[in-house]
Amino acid sequence: MDRRDATRPPVAGDPDDPGGPAGIPADEAGRRAGLAAIRDSALDLGFGEGDVFAVEGYPTSLSSEHVDLRLRGPLFEIRYSDLGRETVLARLARVEDARRAFLEAVGREAQYRGYDVPPGLLPARRPRADSGSAAVADERARLDAFTSARRERRRAVADPRSEVYPDDW
Repeated sequence: MDRRDATRPPVAGDPDDPGGPAGIPADEAGRRAGLAAIRDSALDLGFGEGDVFAVEGYPTSLSSEHVDLRLRGPLFEIRYSDLGRETVLARLARVEDARRAFLEAVGREAQYRGYDVPPGLLPARRPRADSGSAAVADERARLDAFTSARRERRRAVADPRSEVYPDDW
């Protein structure tokens, strides 16, 4: 029996057969099964539970800085916690979307802590623009778009019923 079996609360439901439309679990049992499957994926990648991540319903000793996965009604909520200050990274309805966003966030945190992160887990970073005048105008337009998007994101995060996608999606 491995650690994930010993700490797993009883879960009814199958995350691979969500029963709802477009991969959205139809009931609480399906969402709990989705949490268990996502947690198993993070453990399979070798990430430290409690050190790098935590999943609601699985007791563990927590680091002061970690990524947290919770259920909030019908949505999976992913938060980054640093010294008690929490930031919502994403709030998603589909199990696969939640798995992808959670593993990317955990992968970033794990990489920072020196874990080996499998190639392809994290999206490639975009190179910065050069310093020409067209590039500066482009940077200003990107900054304006970023500011507007952040404003919209704050509004969405404030509404616990709304889905919130990760910044780089």
